[in-house]
Amino acid sequence: MANFPLLNSGSAAQYPFRRSIKRNVMRISFVDGTEQRSATSGELHEWTLPLVLLQEQELSNLLAFFEQQEGEAGTYSFTDPATGIQYPNCSFAISNVDVTVSAPGQASTLLIIRENPA
Repeated sequence: MANFPLLNSGSAAQYPFRRSIKRNVMRISFVDGTEQRSATSGELHEWTLPLVLLQEQELSNLLAFFEQQEGEAGTYSFTDPATGIQYPNCSFAISNVDVTVSAPGQASTLLIIRENPA
């Protein structure tokens, strides 16, 4: 399985990034219009990574990895930058990567990575 590429700093992210924990919820709708909801398979993590001042090689590596994973379709291993815990079943939660180049060697983008249910 592929691993998310690291930046030149050796980390997968830059600060500030956002990490959220979501719960899978099963929803059952009844004929009378009421609903019953219950948690299913525990917690799932999601990371929002704003990346700025990327050098050309860093950006190239990230874009190539996105293409290799076929965007949201692929799965790979991602190490949480805050805890160091590796999550082996992750995907991109975005369908394309938007890049802004402000100067040579100064690109920025936003990546969203989600942990998939087992």
